[in-house]
Amino acid sequence: MLNFGQAQRKVLFDAKASAERSGGKQYTVTDAATDYLKFLRSHRKSADDAKIKLDAYVIPKLGEKRVADLKPGDFDDWLEWALKRQARRKPKKPKPPPKRPRKKKAAAKPAKEPKRIEAAELKRRRKATVNRIIAMLKACLSYAHAQHKVPSRDAWSRL
Repeated sequence: MLNFGQAQRKVLFDAKASAERSGGKQYTVTDAATDYLKFLRSHRKSADDAKIKLDAYVIPKLGEKRVADLKPGDFDDWLEWALKRQARRKPKKPKPPPKRPRKKKAAAKPAKEPKRIEAAELKRRRKATVNRIIAMLKACLSYAHAQHKVPSRDAWSRL
């Protein structure tokens, strides 16, 4: 049971929280990504790819930040982190045994050496990947702005 004063405080607290939520003050990057993925699932085919990339690159570093509080410095820190981020490697699956044995050939060709990728090429690939992630992040945040959940897009407009 609440007395009259406690009930008034509870109603005011709930009204303030609701106003902050609708005004975008408690709207996090994770919320924006979730809304954007719902949009992609209903209108595009790229939702699964977008979810993988947002979960890998955006959510770990920026997910808990409120969109209204984002500053260009946050994106600079994120960009530095994303460029240094190690690529995840999937473990190779063992090959299943053949259904029927193959005939042996007289002279087997020597196995090809795996290509070694130069450091400059790896850096170029990393930048290209991060550029794709930036485009997806900007689309995600711009979608949130278009839905009136974020008051301004100044923080990410120059990303």
